[in-house]
Amino acid sequence: MDEHEREKWHQLPEVYVRLHKDELGYPPKDWEQLKAEPTDREDVYKLNSIPFYSRGLAYQDEVRVTTSAEGFYPVVEAVTRRSGYSTMRLWLKEEDDRNAIINYFTEHGCLLEFNGQLAAIAIPRDVFDTVSDYICNEKDRGRWDAEDGYLVIDEESPNTAR
Repeated sequence: MDEHEREKWHQLPEVYVRLHKDELGYPPKDWEQLKAEPTDREDVYKLNSIPFYSRGLAYQDEVRVTTSAEGFYPVVEAVTRRSGYSTMRLWLKEEDDRNAIINYFTEHGCLLEFNGQLAAIAIPRDVFDTVSDYICNEKDRGRWDAEDGYLVIDEESPNTAR
């Protein structure tokens, strides 16, 4: 990413997603902030981040926003248009070769973001089967832990919000 792209990225607005904790208290926070770009509708944004914790969202999904009960704005209310990407997350081990991980996924057209040992991956629809099989096979071998955030196979149709 060159300096111009970095500056453009930092200027993007953020939308907020309320996170719901499981019985173990995960995820470790109550809200996730995602970079997003405005659309031609005032209450709709296109996600430009890959969610690390949010469920049911993917890179480039269009989301309707509202104001939260606490007064926070913009807060994601619903997906209005699916992008065709899936979101999967990996919990990497310290010894994992990040360059090899980056190379595998980018060679398959995926996008990645890292937060410590956590990797969020945006997987295009056309490589979903290959990439998700790889992720699951490596998880079964003990290479990493993995979870899905949103899978295109969960869609009823490409533009249906769930």
